[in-house]
Amino acid sequence: MFLVSGHLYTYDYSSDRVEAASNDFDRHNLGNVTCLHRNVLLDGFDLSLHPEVDAVFLDLPEPWTAIKHVNKVLKPDCGRIACFCPCVE
Repeated sequence: MFLVSGHLYTYDYSSDRVEAASNDFDRHNLGNVTCLHRNVLLDGFDLSLHPEVDAVFLDLPEPWTAIKHVNKVLKPDCGRIACFCPCVE
């Protein structure tokens, strides 16, 4: 048995994808997820919602451009980061 706690904040620059993801999470009764419309590459993360986080997963083109924003929200003593680098062949 796994006990899962916490909250997931997910961002997308496409309002259509934010709405679709929000509907999917609701349909699967995942109430601990907040979907937000924002370009984290340009604007960073909403620090008023989550001043410090345990982990950041970047699944976007050129994730290295978001690192300067990740440093502002990631817990300094135990934060983790994962980057998924999509490739097109």
